[in-house]
Amino acid sequence: MKAKQVETFDALMRSGSVKRAAEILHVSQPAVSQTIARLEQHIGFKLFERYGRGLHPTGEAVLLHEEVRRIFIGIEHLDIAAGAIRRFKTGMFRIVTLPVIGSRVLPKFVGRFADRYPECAIRIDVSPSFTISDLVRARKYDLGITTLPIEQRGLEVHAIANSEHVCILPRDHRLGSREFVTPQDLAGERFISYPAESSTRRRIDALFEAQGVERKTTLEAQTDTICELVANGAGVSVVSCVLPESLTRGPLIWRRFRPRVETEIVAVRHPEQPLSRISTLFVEELQRFGRDEAFSTEPGP
Repeated sequence: MKAKQVETFDALMRSGSVKRAAEILHVSQPAVSQTIARLEQHIGFKLFERYGRGLHPTGEAVLLHEEVRRIFIGIEHLDIAAGAIRRFKTGMFRIVTLPVIGSRVLPKFVGRFADRYPECAIRIDVSPSFTISDLVRARKYDLGITTLPIEQRGLEVHAIANSEHVCILPRDHRLGSREFVTPQDLAGERFISYPAESSTRRRIDALFEAQGVERKTTLEAQTDTICELVANGAGVSVVSCVLPESLTRGPLIWRRFRPRVETEIVAVRHPEQPLSRISTLFVEELQRFGRDEAFSTEPGP
């Protein structure tokens, strides 16, 4: 049984005449009659009887058409499903990221992304950097956004951007007039550090130790809390420059830190997780946003 035969049979059953079926299918009336004759030959029973000038379906035709309609309804459902996939209206796109990216970068980026793809459902969770790889590896999330270094075994890694670290200061700090701040400039300062388990903390500590600079390191926190502490005069710090404009609000300013310290921001996914269009688009647009806005540095005010 060929698709053309099924389509012709359905059109004839729905329209009730060869003429109208031919109009629906944009073919000639003889073509409709020939197709039905070949279908009847194939299935081994008659589908229509002529009474006078009318064409009437047989009981077998009615039974067969019920099955045909089930097939067509299934195809219509496939069309609906394909449309939902095309519009990203299928399930939840699950993202896990670092707290600072979740609070500073993704709200601005996802706001724009949602405007372009309003039917895409997105869930964003935050987690410490040392857990993100494991969560993605366990397929609990479609995408993880984190920083290197990470254990890359069993992961597909996509570079997003390099984030330069900057020195953040209270607006009235003595170093506010500097273009650059060095470790020596921060000697003796109350310095607010990342938590001890942070790889960035270890890199920054090693830099100060290599240059023989001592700081007063009595406070530890994550980036957002560090910024609030500095803004309230609790000390100074060196943090990743995430959305530079967010580091120049109220009593907080930032200055470039030298020697240069950078952190690479990456997106990670499970290589056996199906690569959806939404995942590909999200990573590509986040790469552009990261490069052009989220992690770019211009001279502080």
